[in-house]
Amino acid sequence: YLLTAAAVTLAALLITGGLRPDPLLESRARAHAEAEATGGEPPRPHAGLVAELAHGVRVIRQAPGASLAVASIAVGHMVMVMVMVMTPVHMQHVDVTLQVVGLVISVHILGMFAFSPLVGWLADRWGSLSVIALGVAVQALACLIAGSAPGDAVGQLGIGLFLLGLGWSGTLVGGSALLTVSVPE
Repeated sequence: YLLTAAAVTLAALLITGGLRPDPLLESRARAHAEAEATGGEPPRPHAGLVAELAHGVRVIRQAPGASLAVASIAVGHMVMVMVMVMTPVHMQHVDVTLQVVGLVISVHILGMFAFSPLVGWLADRWGSLSVIALGVAVQALACLIAGSAPGDAVGQLGIGLFLLGLGWSGTLVGGSALLTVSVPE
């Protein structure tokens, strides 16, 4: 818990101190400048959460590729969560120790995050759609491997959950990259 608290605190300090200029403020300034240049209506500051969400949904609906991006993120996350949360229950039904269950979940988390830089590089190199498709294929393979494993097949479950996390990374990073290029600033 102390290591996690320290890591989260460090991340918050880095984001607060290092994210300059603030992307939200920069985006608002550009929107105001664009509205002035075109004679359009400038965005309303602090329109409220519901108005901001409604505006975001409109932008996503109007932008080609944005709906696919959001769907890939949501479906990839849904598949990952469904399999991940059932695995410890499946393993404990055959009295696998909590330490071994923790090891399998740790391997899963490794798959989720350890290769994110590589997945991002692949999204830049191959394109977002290719990385999303690869993520979906890896998640499907993971479901076959983990879904066919007995509760005490720790190695098979570990491989399946590692691939599940890796596929999730593909759908999340690929979907996020696609969303970024699909919507206006």
